[in-house]
Formats: sequence, structure tokens, C-alpha cells
Amino acid sequence: ENAVDLAFALMGLQDQFETDGFDQYKLNILAALVGACPIKVAPTLIEQYFFPHYSIAQRHTILIALALGARELAGFPRPPPPPPSLTSSTPSPAALPAPQEDLFPSKRLPPSLHRRLLASPSSSSAPPSTPIPTKSLPPTALDQITAELTSAALSGAKTEAETTIPLAAKEKLLTVRRFASASKESTSIGNGNGNGNGTTSANFTQLAAEFFLGPLINRFWEHLRQTAGQSKRSAYAGGANSAALLEPLVLSRYLGTLTVLLHASRHSPHFLAFLAPQSLELLLALRTDSSEEVDSTVLACEMEVLLVVFDGVVEGDGGHALMRSVQGGG
Repeated sequence: ENAVDLAFALMGLQDQFETDGFDQYKLNILAALVGACPIKVAPTLIEQYFFPHYSIAQRHTILIALALGARELAGFPRPPPPPPSLTSSTPSPAALPAPQEDLFPSKRLPPSLHRRLLASPSSSSAPPSTPIPTKSLPPTALDQITAELTSAALSGAKTEAETTIPLAAKEKLLTVRRFASASKESTSIGNGNGNGNGTTSANFTQLAAEFFLGPLINRFWEHLRQTAGQSKRSAYAGGANSAALLEPLVLSRYLGTLTVLLHASRHSPHFLAFLAPQSLELLLALRTDSSEEVDSTVLACEMEVLLVVFDGVVEGDGGHALMRSVQGGG
């Protein structure tokens, strides 16, 4: 009964003491809450993701926690955590130059600030020719999962093509068609062979549409409508955060989470009739509303969503339900 309150506290929790591994611990707890209480925690995280007072880093944590919690419910293994050097922006004490002389404690800053001062370019103890590494976005568990899904799908399609497609048509058809063999290989881990994972996967398939993908897609639709209305009324109507979720750095993480959730829910009874058409419609709306050049990272994430959706559709019924929904919708 305290899962939602704990999730709220974790989402707003800040690292004020430079704690090693703080972000990873926070992410692990949020993912565990999603896996333990998905009916309450997952919709809460999704709702908070669209509130404007969260930073980019906090939004990323919310999305990765949703993806990891969903895969845990579906019976998939969790990827290994990234190395500490990739998750920490503060240099380790061993990598810093030693001070030339010991200072009296009253002359020193707190340890974390003192190390940061020694690592700054203006520090006299650091050699002027030593380059200072710039802060970049490290790879996350979400990036690892989407890369594995894409690689497995493409390799599976290539294997199938080598046995069923004439040599002259291989290269052309690989760019437009996916085969079910890739999905069968990747879902064998989640379904299990009588070890109990099948029950967990079935539970997630029942929850995916109502508590994960449904709210995630519907709230994004609502955000698109609000952003479009604000841009028509005034350029400053929504403030600085009115279109923040459409920035490439944030939108790419959202699409990556959508890819992981769709892959985990493709055996859901709602996948063919609701999840697949809604996901494709959302991607089409993003391209229709976009008046600027598409960022390459966002475009790659959109392609990953398409791969997962079409893979699940072909495996489900060969695309018949999707074609009926398209014809019925005009």
C-alpha cells in the first residue's frame, strides 16, 4: 500500500552527497516497485513523466524503470549494469592529480568539491596540456535492450532469407520484410520451458495494454494536442517545458521504452487489435507534425519501433488484423 508513496519519493530524490552508484540504486528500486506492484506504480510513473517539473535525467530514470520492470514481469533477464565509469560524472580520486602540499582542514573545501576543483581546467595542479573530458550521455540499460532486440531481429531475418528467398531478391526484401523466426528466438527466454516464467509472462500480457502501453501512448497523444494548441495560440503559451518531451534527447528515450514494452507485450490479446495500430498511428503523427529535419537518433528509434511492431504482427496473424483496422479506419 506504500508503493506509490515510495515511488513519488524516489522520483524526486536528489543525490546531495555525491553517493557512489546513487542513480543505479534509485533505478533498481523503481524497477523493483514496477515489478512488484505494476497496477499502481506503472500508471503513476507514466503520469509523472508528463509533468513539467522533472528534469531530463529524472524522466530517463522513469522510462528505464518502466522498461526494466516490464521485462522482469515478462520473464526476461535484466541486462548487466553499466560500468561505474559510465554512470558517474565525477572523476574518481585515483584519477585526480595529488595535491602539492597538505592544507590545514580549515583551508580545505568539502572532499567532493575539493576533488572537483582539482579536476577543473583552472586548477594549478592539473597540467595545462591534459584534456578535460566532456560530459556525454552514457549508454543505459534501455540502449542495451533495444540494440539486442534490433540485432536479433535483423540476424533472424537474414537467416530466414538465406533459406527461403532467391539470391537476387535477398537484399531488397530484407529492407521491407520481417520474419517470425527472430521473434521466436527472442521470446524463448521469456516463455521458458516449464520453469515458471510462462506464468509471469502471461500476467504481463494481461497488464500491458491497460497499465503500461495504453497510458504511455494516450498521455503522449494528449501532450501532442496540448503542444499543438499552445503553438497556435502563442509561442510562449506553454513555457519552456511545453515541447520539452519532443526534444530528440527525450523523445529517443521515450521511443526506446515503447520498443521494449511492445516487444514484451506482443503476445497480449490486445496487441494486434489495439497496441500495434496505436503505436503506428503515433509514429505517423510524429512525422506529420514535424516541420523540421528529423534527428538521426529519433529516426533510428522510430525504425526500432516499426521493426518490433511488424515482427509481432507477422508472427501473430500475418498482418490480417492490422490490414482490417487500416481499411476500417479509412
